[in-house]
Amino acid sequence: MGVCGLGGLPDGQGTVVLGYSVYPHEEGRGYATEATRAVMTWALSQPGVRRVRATVPSRNVASLAVARKLGLVETRHEVHEGVGDVTVYEIERGPEVSPSSHDWPELVHDAPSPSPRRRKEWACPRGPGSAA
Repeated sequence: MGVCGLGGLPDGQGTVVLGYSVYPHEEGRGYATEATRAVMTWALSQPGVRRVRATVPSRNVASLAVARKLGLVETRHEVHEGVGDVTVYEIERGPEVSPSSHDWPELVHDAPSPSPRRRKEWACPRGPGSAA
């Protein structure tokens, strides 16, 4: 379907960078919004995170809409080499959000993985009449 995730640990100001992308044939189904909301909510509940930032190519209307829909606020425009004009969106942790008891995974293998049953539920059919 696509990808969604954070670009590393929080910087010195407590900012993490959020990225998301959906394959063209999966666009318009709400996957980017759903995945991004989950990652953003989780990130803002982590100790040391004060802000989530998304840098979106200004020509990507769908991704700009996802950022706005999730409450990220446009903070500035920049020009990035190889990408061109980008719009920077940010959202800060509100006072109503408190850090959770979950720590950042120290290594990738520390992160929980879905059970085989869940993986099958996530599978997409290959077409009419085909098994997932």
